[in-house]
Amino acid sequence: MWARLERPSALRLVAAARSELSRVVGFVGRADAPQVLADRLSRRLANQMRTAGPIKDPVGWLIGLALPQRQQCGDVRCSTPARSAPGARTGRPTTGRSAVAAKVDAAMPRASEAERRMATAQQLHQDVTAMA
Repeated sequence: MWARLERPSALRLVAAARSELSRVVGFVGRADAPQVLADRLSRRLANQMRTAGPIKDPVGWLIGLALPQRQQCGDVRCSTPARSAPGARTGRPTTGRSAVAAKVDAAMPRASEAERRMATAQQLHQDVTAMA
């Protein structure tokens, strides 16, 4: 199928989508990743239509704006832009990774590093999903 894509823009779009989906899989797992990415795209499309109007270059919009993780957030699952108003949501989970990791470490003192990492990732996923 990949070899049948002839247009460079189509190749870039597919590569960008596959890359971002792989990144999301690393945090939420293979089963949830497509829905997390679809939700991100839906939110960004709604925001685009509300603030900037119709998309003139769909491939460019998807590659440049819709698919990539926003740089304001250190968590790959974040997909909302930071706002500069005091007290505004920043697009990050309300508790940072280090705070969640500390709670997991305290709750699971005998767990292995891999188990604590998995529990931290699951808690962060729950936090981000709840915010979304």
